[in-house]
Amino acid sequence: KILAQLTALAHNYVFRPLPRPATGVSFNEELRGAMLEAGSSSSSVLLFIEDGWDNDAYADLMYFLAEGSHPCFIDSSHFTGGNFNAEVFYKRVQSQLHIVFSLNTNQGELPEKLTSLFCTYPVLIKKCTSIDCYSLWSADTLSEIALNYLIRLEEENPIDVLIKDENSVKQWYQRRVRGRRGMRRSIS
Repeated sequence: KILAQLTALAHNYVFRPLPRPATGVSFNEELRGAMLEAGSSSSSVLLFIEDGWDNDAYADLMYFLAEGSHPCFIDSSHFTGGNFNAEVFYKRVQSQLHIVFSLNTNQGELPEKLTSLFCTYPVLIKKCTSIDCYSLWSADTLSEIALNYLIRLEEENPIDVLIKDENSVKQWYQRRVRGRRGMRRSIS
C-alpha cells in the first residue's frame, strides 16, 4: 500500500484505497466513484484494491477493462446537467484510472490466487502493464541490510554503536565488521 501511495504522490495521482470487504465498503460503489472521478476531472486516479474480495466482486471492473466502457455501470443518470458523452467519458477513464491489486501472500497462496483470477478474468493478462510480486524478507536478509548500513555509516563517520543491555549483539556486530573488513583487504 505504501508503494502505491508513493507512486500516486510521485505522479500527482489522486489515491483512492479500496479496503477489504470486512470494512463494509461496496466494491462497485468505490469503483464507480473512482471511475467518475477519473472520467470527470483532469486528475489521474490510482485505485488501490486490497486483498480479500472474491472473484465475483471484480466482474464490473473486468467488464470495463475488456470492453473499455460499461454502459450499465455508469450512465447519464450519474451526471447533472445532461452533458454526458459516454465515449469521451470512458476514454478519459481509460487514460486516467490506474488500478493496483494487492494480493496477500500468506502461506504461498499467491500463485493459486493469480491463477484463479487469470482463469476467471483473462483480460488481466491482456491489459496489465506489469505484475510485481513482493514478499516478506527473511531475518537473514534484514540482518544483512542492517549490517551493511551500519558498516557504511561507521566508515563515513566512526561511531561507537550503542546497544542497551545487548552486549552479545554488539560483539556479534564487531566480529562481523572485522570479518568483512578482513575479507575486503584480502581480496584487494
